[in-house]
Amino acid sequence: WGTLSIASPQSFAMAEVDARYRGYVHVDRADGLPSLGQIQKGARLLMEKNQKTARAMHPLFARGLETPLKLAINRSGLKVVLETPEGKEAVVMNHQIHKIAFVLDVGATVCFIVKRAGKGKFNCHAFELSSAKHAHMVATKTAELCNELFSKVRRVSHRVKRKSKAPAPPTPVAEAKKEETEAVVLTSAIAESDSSAVQEAIREVEASQDKEDGDAPAAAPADSATVDFIADVGDALAQLVLGQAGPTEELALDLDSEMFKFGEVNGEVDC
Repeated sequence: WGTLSIASPQSFAMAEVDARYRGYVHVDRADGLPSLGQIQKGARLLMEKNQKTARAMHPLFARGLETPLKLAINRSGLKVVLETPEGKEAVVMNHQIHKIAFVLDVGATVCFIVKRAGKGKFNCHAFELSSAKHAHMVATKTAELCNELFSKVRRVSHRVKRKSKAPAPPTPVAEAKKEETEAVVLTSAIAESDSSAVQEAIREVEASQDKEDGDAPAAAPADSATVDFIADVGDALAQLVLGQAGPTEELALDLDSEMFKFGEVNGEVDC
């Protein structure tokens, strides 16, 4: 299984890369983030030899496409498009960056674990790229960008919470994640109703020269193959803090479109 080194994060806009979609499966866990073992099992189910097993679990699982697609990752998120005969780009997948919880590469395949509606519910989307080296580059860059942006969310949320109530005593390490969740939930609610306090915190964070300025509790060390994910970031907060663009009118295609070519499902292997 490929591993990701979480290097010093740098903002980037990755150019579109050629990809083929290998479908998705659910990787859910009632009490929060799926485990690495669950994610690896989901990735195995999307391999060609295991697709029949995945389809037996749900008819829409592992519904891969042979149609060439373009995949891009930037501050807005994971976007997949198909070039139409008219030369336009039709959007077939568009996930905001704050919904990406985990990313890993397996050979020439890169898998994105993306939050869907409901607590502890995630999709594992698999894309086959031109080479293992290319897949590792995409996975690594995605993890770097996600961690940079989530770090900013933490710092902004901590500042907003600190200003909204009297200073609290130092937080024990065991309670750090609970405190972080409370801060993010509070900040997301404020962003929905009155964004001025959030915008002020964003300006303060961006003006800070030191990214580890002590304004936010240190996050728990991330696994080398995961994103340091925050599950409670609301869309309004993400748009403010992460600089995401608002909704735009885009040409979208239904998977029943004749432009898609679905691959054959072969093999049956127990995972």
